[in-house]
This record gives sequence, structure tokens and C-alpha cells, in this order.
Amino acid sequence: MIYDSHFISILAAWVISIVLFATLIIYLAKHPHKRTMPLKTIFVLMFLGGTAMYCAFRYRELIQAVNSQSKSHYLEWTNSENAPLFYIPYVIVRSVIDVGLMFYGRGDNSTFYSMPEAKNPAAVFLFWLIQLIAFYTAASALLIRFGNDLLRWIRIKTSNVSNVDLIFGINSDSLALGRNIAGANHNMIIYVDSVSEERYEASIRDLGGVVYLSKDALKATPSFLREIHIKPGKTTFTLYALSTGYDKNMQYARSASESLKELGILPEQTKLVLLGTEEWKGMYFYSSADHYGYGSVESFYDFDFSARLLIHEYPLCNAINFDENGLAKDDMTVLIVGFGRLGHEVLRKVVASGQFEGSNFHVAIYDPNFENRAGFFMSQYSAMFKNYKITFEPREGRCVEMFQFIEENAATLKYIVICLDNRDTARDIAVQMIDRLNTLGYSRNVYTCDSKGVRCYSQHTEECESHWLYDSDLICSGELDRYAMELNHRYVGGKDAKEDWKQCAYFDRMSSRASVDYLIPLIRKIKADKGSLTQEQRENLAKSEHLRWCAFHYTSGFDAMGKDEFVERINSYLEEIRENGKSRIRITKDIDTRKHVCLVDWDELDEISDLENSLTGGKRDYKELDRANIDMIIELINDDEEK
Repeated sequence: MIYDSHFISILAAWVISIVLFATLIIYLAKHPHKRTMPLKTIFVLMFLGGTAMYCAFRYRELIQAVNSQSKSHYLEWTNSENAPLFYIPYVIVRSVIDVGLMFYGRGDNSTFYSMPEAKNPAAVFLFWLIQLIAFYTAASALLIRFGNDLLRWIRIKTSNVSNVDLIFGINSDSLALGRNIAGANHNMIIYVDSVSEERYEASIRDLGGVVYLSKDALKATPSFLREIHIKPGKTTFTLYALSTGYDKNMQYARSASESLKELGILPEQTKLVLLGTEEWKGMYFYSSADHYGYGSVESFYDFDFSARLLIHEYPLCNAINFDENGLAKDDMTVLIVGFGRLGHEVLRKVVASGQFEGSNFHVAIYDPNFENRAGFFMSQYSAMFKNYKITFEPREGRCVEMFQFIEENAATLKYIVICLDNRDTARDIAVQMIDRLNTLGYSRNVYTCDSKGVRCYSQHTEECESHWLYDSDLICSGELDRYAMELNHRYVGGKDAKEDWKQCAYFDRMSSRASVDYLIPLIRKIKADKGSLTQEQRENLAKSEHLRWCAFHYTSGFDAMGKDEFVERINSYLEEIRENGKSRIRITKDIDTRKHVCLVDWDELDEISDLENSLTGGKRDYKELDRANIDMIIELINDDEEK
């Protein structure tokens, strides 16, 4: 009976410890970022329990040896008259050794069974439970250290996820993105690359992700996608192609698309975020009636996205004052330091967003090497340089001449952007500018912009305000395009805003974005509301909108179309109508030569409208289009605030 009860006690300890071990392994596999605490807790508990248990055993063994006439060879020292001084150190040292062996799976069973407690089934159960849990805890720690492949397999197989986020490319930027999307409901984060540094893999484990370096993963094969639970109709799959090799991103997106098609994954289950290509190229990956692709596509260059993030977070209209009628009270001088690719994009965004009725506009650019950097850019956007006051100084951002420029233009210098790759240098220049302007009696923010994001330095705060591309929800959620998507939807009049946006041409997307990026902060700045908007406010906003519209076209490579050419296009349009009943000619815009007839002053728009109407018999009013755009944006803001 005693044998049976002992056997049942040991068996129960084995079963409980194995169940605990399996549960722990599954938990650690599914929550790798929470590995440390449970293991530490169990380890401490088992260490304390084992120490108490073995201390009791060794002390009792020692007392028995002292009282016994026959001592084991290693307890003969107890005959010495100084032996009592060593009783406690002996017990402690022996117990620590025993506990270490216990975690190794070599606990001293014989000592326990020589004790009277060994006859008690409960004591037997407790003894074996502590021994086994300690051993499995050590095994778990070794498995975490050396068994990542097994843990990854366990996590994938036991996960019940509805969203899989696959990040191609392991680097500091993709890790920042992973931290941003980690913790979303039922999502699994998977990183794929050809090589990976240990520090990156440790960070990925901390955020709950898994790493694949296999050939199948690098080719996004169907078998790999099946392995990570991509199934028809069940999983939402998002691919973030964020490798530093832009061509690799394109190839990986293609390979994944082909595998998704082979697996029968519906396009509406998929989304692509593609780094390193213009948006119009990224639109190739969209699904259409005759082409399999992703249900949603976001493609961008990091410097282009940084420039837009700058304008989104810090609109130029917030840098100047307006009267109660929406008329600008200040002139706008912008200073840009650095004119590489990022500086080019910042200039385009600043020009397109810095035009206000009542304000004069000037951009000064400082770059010692601009002539060797800006050849194509100045040729491509020559109309922009012809129509706006943009001056260049071939000097660095800390030169004497630049600070003289700051002193001479401090009153109108409203917006300062530093576009340098070296973040420390950019910060030093920003702090120096703020100090100098403060001495002159002006409080100004200075923005530093690079391929990672935007920082705002101010004299009022010691710490800068930062907005990073890969830490921002903008790159993940499409939040930056929310208003542009809705504006396009109202223009098109379709049934679904997302579907309308998907079908929207690249240039029309850019136009919608430019409009909302400019008008929404401006309308909020002057507190215009549909119910309280005066006729004068509406007219001044419409004039500012026309200035913005012209600037957007100039910064997109357009130039003004002559009236003779306009008349010629109208006649060609009417001739096609007579012959075919319809025409594909847009009479105001020639997309091939990038010319538009409405690139004129506000007061000349009536002449354009009258000329067109006299030849076509229509009722076009180009001024009213700008006014209607103001009404539409105000309506959009009001509708959004009421939700």
C-alpha cells in the first residue's frame, strides 16, 4: 500500500510538472517578449523551496551523524571538538550544491529516502514536484537560449491570429515599425531577411515577433505563406517591404503577389506598404479586373514622405497671422538649409503650401553644393523657379552670410527647415538659429527633416518634438490620406471612398492630398465654419486656394498654356465630338506637355471661363470651382467633427 501511494505521488508530480512545462513552453513561444518574468519567478520559487528542503535534509543528516557511533566517511570531521562551528556552513554549502544538482536533474534522492518523511506520500509528492519543476525550468531556459527555431514553430502552430504582418528587411527602421504595430489584436509579426544581427533578433523577440532567414521565406513561396497561416478568406495579410535595397522590395512584393494568387488569397485580404518607389509605380501592384494584386497599396520614398509629414504636422499657415476675413497679415519668408533629394521635396511642399492671399512669398536656400545637386530638379521644375522668388546661396548653414540674412529678414522669416543627413549638425544649427532670433526679439520654431522623420526645436522647450516615419501611425493606417480620400470620393460621387481612391489616377491623388494638406489647417486657423462663413471670408479663401492650386501645378512640373493653344484645343475637342460623339481631350490641361490654361492670376480666370463658354456653349466658371472647393472642405471638416 505504501508502495502504491508512493508511486501515485511520484506519478502525480511527473504529470503536473510536464503539464506545467508544456504550458510554459507554449506561453513563451506565443509571448516571447514576456519570457523573463515567468522563468525568473518559477526559478526563485524552486530555488527557495529546494534550498529549504535540502537544508532540512542536511541538518537532520548532520544531527544523526553526530549522535551516531558509525559515521559516513565524509562526516568523520564531526568528531572534532571544533566541529559545531562548521555545522551551519556545512549545511548551507551542501544545500547549495544539492540545489544546483537538482536543477541539473541530479537531485540527491537517497538522502530524502533515508528520512522518516519519505514514508509520507504528500512529502514524496512535494519532493518530486520541486525536483521536476526545477529541472524543467532549467530546460526551458536552455530551450529559449538555443531553441528559437522550435519556439518559432510552436508559436506559429498554436497561434490563432486574424492578422499577419510580414516585414521584409531587418533594420532599425523596420524594428521601429514593428514596435508601432506590436500588440494589435490577434496580429503576428514576422520578419524576413537574408541575415540578421543578434541585437535585432533580440529586439524582435522582445516585441513578440519571429524571424525567418530561410530560402523559402526570402522568395515568399506558397509553402512559406502556408506555414505562417495565410489562408483564403481567413487571414488579413499585410506586407511591409522595407529593405534598404529598393529593387529587392519590388521583387519581393511581386513574388509574394504570385504566391498569394497561387494560394487563392482574395485581394481584399491583402495590403502592401512598399518603400523605395514613386506612388505611380506602386499602383502596378493594385488588384484590378484583369490583374491580380493587393487590395490596398501604399508606396513611398522616405524623403518624400518626410517632407509631407513636415507640412502635415507643421502647416505654414500656422506660422503667420490672418485677419477676420481670412486675409494674410504677414509676408512669408522660408529658409531651407541643405538641398539634396530631401531638400528638393521640402521646397516643392513649402512652395505648394505657402501661398496665401495678402502675403508675399520668398524662399532662401543655403547649400554649398546646390549647383551640382539641382541640375535636373531646376530643369524639371523651371516654371516654379520662374514664378516664385527662390534664391540660392552656395554656403553652409553656419556661415556668416546666413546669419546676416536672418538678422535682415527676422520680421518676415516665419519658417525654417534644415535638411541635413547629419542629425547632430542639424541640431546645432537649429539651436544657434533659435538663440540668435531670440536675441533679436523673435520667437521661431526650427524644423530638422531627414529620411527618418521630423523634429521641431523651440526656445520654449528643452526637448525637441519628434515625429518619426516608422514610429508614426501614418505609415501603417493611411491616416495621412483620410481626408484626401474623402475629398476625392465627393468629387467622384462613387459608392465607396476606398474603391474610388483605388481607381484614382496618380496625379489626381496628389491633387487631393495637396488640397486637404493646405485647406484644412488654414480653415481651422481662421475658424471658418459653414454656418458663420462670411462672403468675404469665402472669397479670400477661394483666392488663397487658387494660389495654392497654381503652386501645386508649378511644383508638379506644369507651366501656363497660352490662349492661342487653348483655343486650338477647344476646336480639336469640338471636332472630335462631331466625328465620334465624344472626345478624350481635356481642353484646359495637356498632360503630355504639362501645361494648364488656368495657371493665371485670379482676376484672369473670368476671361478663361468666358472664352471657353463662347466656343463650347457651356457655363464654366473657374472661380466658382475654387469657391466650391472651400465649401466642400468645410463640409468635410464639419462631418468629421460630428462623428
